Amino acid sequence: MNKKLFIVVILVLLIFILLSLLRFHKLAPSLGEQIPEEQILTEMQGGRVTKVTETDVFIEGSVGGADKEVEFSITPQTVINKVTVIIRQDQMNGQPFKPDTRIEKGSLADLILGQDIRLIKTQDNLLKVSKTIATEINYTYYEIQKR
Repeated sequence: MNKKLFIVVILVLLIFILLSLLRFHKLAPSLGEQIPEEQILTEMQGGRVTKVTETDVFIEGSVGGADKEVEFSITPQTVINKVTVIIRQDQMNGQPFKPDTRIEKGSLADLILGQDIRLIKTQDNLLKVSKTIATEINYTYYEIQKR
């Protein structure tokens, strides 16, 4: 009886292992598809304008954890947004507060040396290029209101 029980246990274990391997084999291709072979980064969040020409703006910021300067060409299709941070003087009392923000259409003329950039988007991989076409630029403007 012990031999029969031992053989049954071994068979059950073998079937379990076989089913597990088959299940993993079915999942393995889909797991491989979910992991990209290379990192693609099409946005720079946070940066500063280092140079402006008639058609280009140079932005220095963090790309993939490293500081990098990228030349962004501006086309008629580039969306430029001015994000105004509104701070009332009566809020500036040392206590935490949430300022109001307003988003409106901006222009290339507003992008001056040292201007803070909140977000800049492109269709190219910023990890691989140093010059690209900007599809969207959001820059910050601070407005202090007296009350």
